[in-house]
Amino acid sequence: MSSAIYYVIIYPIELLLEVCFTLINRVAGNPGVAIIGVSIVISFLLLPLYLRADKIQDEERQRQAKMKLWSDHIRKAFKGDEKVMMLSAYYRKMDYHPLYSLRSSVSLVLQIPFFIAAYHFLSNLNLLDGASYLCIQDLGRPDGLLKAGALTVNVLPILMTLINCVATVIYTWGTPLKDNIQIYVLAGIFLILLYTSPSGLVLYWIMNNVFSLVKNLILKDPSGKPEKTDTGKAPALAAYLGGAVTLTCLIGLTIPSALVASSPTEFVEMLAYKNPLTYVASTFCISAGFFLCWLSVFYALASNKAKRVICLIIWLLCGIAVVDYFLFVRDTGVLSSDLRYNEFPVFTVNQILLQAGVLAAAVLIMLLVRAKKPAMIGGIYAVVTASLVLLTCFNIARTVRVISKTDFNLYDVDTEPSFNLSTKGKNVIVIMLDKAISGYVPYVMAEKPELKQQYSGFTYFPNTVSFGMHTNFTSASLYGGYEYSPVAMNARTDMTLGEKHDEAISVLPVLFSNEGYESVVIDPPYAGYTTWPDLSIYDKYPEIKAYHARGHFSVKEYYATVETARRRSFFMYSLVRVSPMILQPCIYDDAEYLRAEKPGEVNWDILTCWGVLKNMATMTRIQDSDSNTFMILDNEMTHQQTEFQLPDYDLVGHVNNEGLEKGYRLDEEGNRLEIKERKDYIEYHTNAAALIMLGEWFDYLKQNGVYDNTRIVIVADHGDMLGNFPKLILDNGTDMEQANPLLMFKDFGDGEYKESYEFMTNADTPALAVKDLVEDPANPFTGGKLDGHEKNEGVQYVTLSHYWSTIDEPNTADKIRFTTDDEPWYSIHDNIFEKSNWVEVPEPGTES
Repeated sequence: MSSAIYYVIIYPIELLLEVCFTLINRVAGNPGVAIIGVSIVISFLLLPLYLRADKIQDEERQRQAKMKLWSDHIRKAFKGDEKVMMLSAYYRKMDYHPLYSLRSSVSLVLQIPFFIAAYHFLSNLNLLDGASYLCIQDLGRPDGLLKAGALTVNVLPILMTLINCVATVIYTWGTPLKDNIQIYVLAGIFLILLYTSPSGLVLYWIMNNVFSLVKNLILKDPSGKPEKTDTGKAPALAAYLGGAVTLTCLIGLTIPSALVASSPTEFVEMLAYKNPLTYVASTFCISAGFFLCWLSVFYALASNKAKRVICLIIWLLCGIAVVDYFLFVRDTGVLSSDLRYNEFPVFTVNQILLQAGVLAAAVLIMLLVRAKKPAMIGGIYAVVTASLVLLTCFNIARTVRVISKTDFNLYDVDTEPSFNLSTKGKNVIVIMLDKAISGYVPYVMAEKPELKQQYSGFTYFPNTVSFGMHTNFTSASLYGGYEYSPVAMNARTDMTLGEKHDEAISVLPVLFSNEGYESVVIDPPYAGYTTWPDLSIYDKYPEIKAYHARGHFSVKEYYATVETARRRSFFMYSLVRVSPMILQPCIYDDAEYLRAEKPGEVNWDILTCWGVLKNMATMTRIQDSDSNTFMILDNEMTHQQTEFQLPDYDLVGHVNNEGLEKGYRLDEEGNRLEIKERKDYIEYHTNAAALIMLGEWFDYLKQNGVYDNTRIVIVADHGDMLGNFPKLILDNGTDMEQANPLLMFKDFGDGEYKESYEFMTNADTPALAVKDLVEDPANPFTGGKLDGHEKNEGVQYVTLSHYWSTIDEPNTADKIRFTTDDEPWYSIHDNIFEKSNWVEVPEPGTES
């Protein structure tokens, strides 16, 4: 309940302060100037509110002054119950209630939530630490402007109090001191509370008091004449309330519930399980705070004329929001659980103009309805709101179905994952780095030359293709070979997709186990055909050890920070979706959503995966024996992106790469990789960090004498569309980098690091793993050969389908075929860098 109250009353103000601060600070480049700018903007925004509050206070004072003579007489003439009865009778006669006296405190009450919001925001703003402004050396600490020996005096809080008192004297001129004592007491309380506070916070409050002083000097009417009364008719309450409820439902319920329903388990963390619908609840509270709480305060205190203006604005905003969200629903690309787009859509001028024309037409129609048929507005609001609630119920029902079918008790992250590596036997390691970018490898190797020594014996295969661009299409063939390509899986009708996928990710563990190897599986992708792997699929193979490593090495308490940041992002994401295209990039802000500073902690998805790669040595058990081990691990760090601290690519809470990130990299031949945009360099950072951590583990293996007798495959399920490599961009604009996965292979023994342009697919992984270790290696389930012969028997087919999220759709695991619809297919052979080798074809198996 306390959280709900905070998100409804305080957080909307805090968010408004943060957005204003961010925009002004980016223009001014100085936090001190930004604080002053925020104070001015907020003060002008609240000016009508405070003017109305002042007017209410004046009315209350005048009314009490009018009743003072007789109320004083009654208090003197009567005692006890008789006095109470007489005063009550007098108040009834004057149409007055004693509670009306609280109206004199309206201005005071309004200041409290704004003070709490400003205090919480500015006191926790790390950006102020060490920042100076004028004579203030550090906006993140008390000013300490006066020093006398060991005594330090903070001047700003005292100045703030003096200005506040002067403004109060001017405002209350001519009224008894005892009637204004609460204002002076409040000024004293603020002095005590803020005396040791950061000077940035005090500066903000000083500017508020200066604004109040100027307001009182300019707007105080010395004549005492009553203001003109607005005699216009107030609009019907439904004209305002209907719009406020509609916006609250759309932004706070429908949009976030649709986002959660698109992939419910993506928003569930096994380390700190909470129903993902809590994000819908928090977004609803924030929306209710903006549109039902604070907008209602403005509306209640507004004049009738202002109420009519508010009703008009909210009517038009509702129309724009509904039209933009429902008529301009786009395939906006892949969105991570921290609401970061894989690549934010770039809108063309024609798209923006088309939307502007549609919105202009919608606004014109709405103005006509308001002018000609105002009685219809309430009904329109009711229909739209009811529709939004129904959509929300549908989204919630879908989420509940998915969550209810997932047994979260299966995800054991407390059991420590481990695997044995012998010094005298054969060890085979397969590491899948989800979405690792093949093309980055030469640049990382050039930037960190020591990696070539760490990766001694490895062969890098840049000419590698995957059968798709999403894990659900590509991981099965990586684990099980060519029999599990999308084409091959669609051709098999004797099993469901879920069964075929689980069979695929069991091929190598079962095969090696049957050959007497200790077989270990860690974080298999989509095991059980769910986002979070269901290790129970290996229960029928007791000799296979299966672990959840993701999250095991992370700090559970940290999740509270992640959750808070995600709640904010959910609301801001809703604003993106209802905004015109021209404003969306500004609000999205490269996934920062107009944050004043990057979150003080590391991305949760990165942290849970980074912990695994950082602790590879911790999981490794070195044995002086001749036993054989097979271990296959999936790690998603390279699928998540964040900025790492240069030059060593360390994962830290607050990154400062100013002067370190130059926006490009060079390979050994002088080829230049442009990574100026944040989306590019954070992708590069994450890939480089993964390769560096694996290099550190290889050093550990060498030091313990198990590197030479260990075969290692490092492979990705697919690439990404980053536009970094022109050779992979076809003439029609299709970026085939998305189907160019990382592939590196080290056989037994050591040697030099080298490159090979042999044509490969990531379905060659099983053949590389079993090469010369198993006689006539075959799929233990189908009997098919695992020698990669399919690669040389014709072209390979690649689907560019975007139906990656179907994993979480109900009954997807029971389907027989992948859903690709009209998404393009391409055939490829021999050389992926030869554009003419890519040929768009109909979906294989469906040709007429």
